[in-house]
Amino acid sequence: MNGYAEIMRMERSRTMNYGADYGEESEIKCPVCSSSDWDFLLKDCHGDIIGCEECVSKIYYDELF
Repeated sequence: MNGYAEIMRMERSRTMNYGADYGEESEIKCPVCSSSDWDFLLKDCHGDIIGCEECVSKIYYDELF
């Protein structure tokens, strides 16, 4: 089953009518800094969102020592 079909199946079982309980499209914000001006969100190895590219930064191995 492809991803789209799986989402449709889950929504039908949850709401009995896909999208019936959703209002107008709302602006998605970063859960950490509440910014709505981001290009992508980052998630950890467990699939939890850890922030956007503005509030999360890379640390290279050689910078740790």
